[in-house]
Amino acid sequence: MINRVVAGISCVGVALIATVTVSGAAPAPALASIPVPAAIDATGGRDVTAELNLFLAGVRPGTTVNFPDHARYRVEGVVGLDRRRNVTIEGHESTLIATTDGSGVAPSAYNLRAHWPRMREHVAIRESVGITIHDLTVQGPNIKGIYRPALEAQAGFVVSGSRSVTLDTVTARATYGDGVYIVGASKDVLLKNCTFDHNGRQGVAVVGGENVTITGCTITNTGRSAIDLEPGHGFVRTVHIQDNKVRRYTNFLLAAVGAGVGVQDVWLVRNHVEGAKGVSVYVGTERSVRPGIHVIDNTGDGTSRGYQGVLMRFTRFDGIEVRGNHQRVARGVTPVLLHDSCHDTVIGNNFGGATTVVGRDGDCATPMPPLGARSTSGPSTPFSAGAGRKVLPPAPATIPVPTTVAARPASSGTSPIALVVAVGIGALAGVGGTVLTQWGRRNREP
Repeated sequence: MINRVVAGISCVGVALIATVTVSGAAPAPALASIPVPAAIDATGGRDVTAELNLFLAGVRPGTTVNFPDHARYRVEGVVGLDRRRNVTIEGHESTLIATTDGSGVAPSAYNLRAHWPRMREHVAIRESVGITIHDLTVQGPNIKGIYRPALEAQAGFVVSGSRSVTLDTVTARATYGDGVYIVGASKDVLLKNCTFDHNGRQGVAVVGGENVTITGCTITNTGRSAIDLEPGHGFVRTVHIQDNKVRRYTNFLLAAVGAGVGVQDVWLVRNHVEGAKGVSVYVGTERSVRPGIHVIDNTGDGTSRGYQGVLMRFTRFDGIEVRGNHQRVARGVTPVLLHDSCHDTVIGNNFGGATTVVGRDGDCATPMPPLGARSTSGPSTPFSAGAGRKVLPPAPATIPVPTTVAARPASSGTSPIALVVAVGIGALAGVGGTVLTQWGRRNREP
């Protein structure tokens, strides 16, 4: 016999439906299942950001939150799951809709004021464990999917400082930022069967995470790159990008060239790309050697011209596997370019009869260039195996290049005036460092 105890509910309260089995055996603890309060407008007629946040703030561990079927909630601010444990959101094909860029809405947190509306995130999972969101859509105002730097942090879903997070069959459409943005050393994040459509920046950006899997997703009409791995500081490691369908991106299928150096153990496997750019990979940095990248069994329709005459470009990687890929390239395009890289396996690929499959330029032992050094060469030409040292063409213009730091001249002593100047410079540097740290938390690079 099953008895159900139903507690009362208000528009800002928490509903609790607990199921308890009454029998001779001791009752097993049951998970709670609660609906979104009916008093919260589900027609999209008014902004309900504050009401949803107040409701979610009271959700207890082990709770499943059920949205109504096909409901529409207008959310112009940030819906947050902060410090939650073991919470499941069942969206039932409901949609959170933002009709504006958020500039007319007051930030929900004090620390967002200086960066608003750039950091108006639609759904943010912060410092949480065991979160699952299923069958929920975020609809932003960026209908054309254009890239606007001033609004580039408006991701559909943000996973920050969290672990054991699953986004299953979610959709992020028409956002000014990424479809999903993963940051803050998040761990064990699974994106499966998701749709990322007309996102102004990346489809998925991982700037701080470990053991991230992106599988069975559809990524379409992306303003920059489909997948971007770009740690501001810390690591992006053990990333599996597999069995996804990608169409019409602007920069690359996989990019990992900006910001910090900690990218390793990356797997790009069995993805299918429709469109002229094809299986385009642009990864690596001059500042550090990165270990381990695998590009296996990916296919692309059409004929790719790559980027500046190269389809897949690897810079300072130790351990590269390019195997079983099928992508026709245009005449004169080098399918795989290894720059200052080593321990590579490039076999079993079909690049449509390309004359030169692998171009090599230096190896892992090549001395690293000074901080801030950059190439000044023009458009690339095909590289031949065994060719002499060549300078790589520059990355896309949108990639930030570190500012060269001039060497400080030696001094035989410190005068009082110099001391005052030094103190002033130190103060300015401290302020600048704070600003740069905040800037580095957001991904600005494809």
